[in-house]
Amino acid sequence: MRFVAQGDATEIVIVHERIPDAATREQHRNGWEGCLDRLAQLDHALGR
Repeated sequence: MRFVAQGDATEIVIVHERIPDAATREQHRNGWEGCLDRLAQLDHALGR
């Protein structure tokens, strides 16, 4: 995971390797997207 400053925003770069198959990869993608969505909601709730 890497955090990259982008002006007033921050880009989060996630590299998740060695996932054995497409179904597992999709589950991990959904999990990461859910975590990042919740992080964005928290950021919004804090008024950022």
